[in-house]
Amino acid sequence: MPAVGAALDEALGATTGTAERRAAAVRVLGVANGEARAAIAAEVAARPREAYRAIHDYAWLTDQIVTLTLDAAARWMHPLANPTRS
Repeated sequence: MPAVGAALDEALGATTGTAERRAAAVRVLGVANGEARAAIAAEVAARPREAYRAIHDYAWLTDQIVTLTLDAAARWMHPLANPTRS
């Protein structure tokens, strides 16, 4: 999902506050999740005898969304491991 990561970076780079960044992240990741889930559902509908593959696909999608979320949080929302105001 490199394209989603790039879209997420672009959206987060265009924001200034934490609340704006959260909203942008939810928007980008929500669209990506919805599109991917629709594609998986279409594959299941097209090949119902191979629906077992959807288990892998949904798990992979979840892993990707979680990884992108954690990466965005670490790089854009909380860049310091132990933030201080010094």
